[in-house]
Amino acid sequence: MRLKAACRAALVLGLMAACALSAEAKEAPPAAGTMDAAAVCAGGPNIAYDVQIAGCTILIQMTADTPAAKAMGLQRRAMLRAQRGLSISVDAKTGVRSDPVMADLDEALRLKPDFAEALQSRAQVRFQEGEYNGALSDYDALIALKPREPVALSGRALFRAVANRDLDLALADCTQALAIDRRSVAAEFSRALVWYRKGEFDKAYADFDTAYRQNHALPSALFGRALSELRLDRKAEAEADMKAATAVNPAVADQFLRWNFP
Repeated sequence: MRLKAACRAALVLGLMAACALSAEAKEAPPAAGTMDAAAVCAGGPNIAYDVQIAGCTILIQMTADTPAAKAMGLQRRAMLRAQRGLSISVDAKTGVRSDPVMADLDEALRLKPDFAEALQSRAQVRFQEGEYNGALSDYDALIALKPREPVALSGRALFRAVANRDLDLALADCTQALAIDRRSVAAEFSRALVWYRKGEFDKAYADFDTAYRQNHALPSALFGRALSELRLDRKAEAEADMKAATAVNPAVADQFLRWNFP
């Protein structure tokens, strides 16, 4: 009996129960196998991405009759695939477009339409792929499910700021998020982007500064502060902040360029 690729990975990992999922298997695998696959899918410091993806694939197969559990496996596999850069591809011969990340997220939400984490993941993927309307639609649905979730409100504001549209609505989202959680770094950062788009660089500076002071592991806030300092003609401070931000994350400048923040 030939083993599927996912099952071969399972054997390497010692997930023997998962191999009951071969095409000829007729009995449901034991619960212990599902637990093992879930642990591999969840990942860890010593588990490679490809192995985690294989674990998620096994979990998805093992939970075929449990929509909520299958949806969780699909969402996790989608994010792993996104982190590996396994997103949109086009077959050189047929020209057929394939997007396994979006396919997993779409299926997860078909199985569980109120799956907040999958909505947020799909919004992020759509945003990265330039599908701003789809991303905002997903965030609207997410906020309808969780109207008092600061991260969701801040995320929608960030998308609007980057897309440079509905800035007053974005500002309202940030205000609501900060009313719920006065120390929301995400809301401070998103509001800073909104103020920057609106040309209010002193307010942008203040919010970038607050976000960075609350989380020194956030080089994007430090780089945003630097951009605001440039606009405020504080060049020496801007140069120092840019140097410090890029020392932590050399790609932070590229992020702002992609967002079209000069």
